[in-house]
Amino acid sequence: MRNLPQDQVECFSALCNLHSLTLFDIIIERIGGEGFRTCFSAFRDTLTSLTLQTFVVSFSAFVTLVDYFPNIRILQLRSFTPEPDADPVPNLSRPLRGRVNVSGVDTDGHLNFFDQFARLELEYEEVVIDSPSHLIGANHLKHALQLSVTTAKTLRLAGRLPCE
Repeated sequence: MRNLPQDQVECFSALCNLHSLTLFDIIIERIGGEGFRTCFSAFRDTLTSLTLQTFVVSFSAFVTLVDYFPNIRILQLRSFTPEPDADPVPNLSRPLRGRVNVSGVDTDGHLNFFDQFARLELEYEEVVIDSPSHLIGANHLKHALQLSVTTAKTLRLAGRLPCE
């Protein structure tokens, strides 16, 4: 957001009833509270669906972003690249609820991300792990399934999964 001209950032204030947001092909960095208020305050309470697609993020920046929106019920993570954390991971202000859909899980870098995600306060009703174009190995699947150990009512595995 900091690379957008100020007049484009100000346009976000007109989106006061936005329910769904997709951020595509971005690097998510941890920014201060003022940065979030400038960009997202108009639809903070109305946003119910957040899709992050083809993105780079540290876990602390991810938690900060997701926690800012109190009413997210659908969280989709598609083809992302986790990066090491330079900042401490904040606590969630409330449990994450609803549905999480994760796709593009194919590298060892995702394992640490899933381990940290599983330690958050989660109350998801449905977890979907989708890998239409990549094969998920048993080790990746083991870590990804931690998302649903105690919280999810429904687990869906989609794509081609090898039997190891």
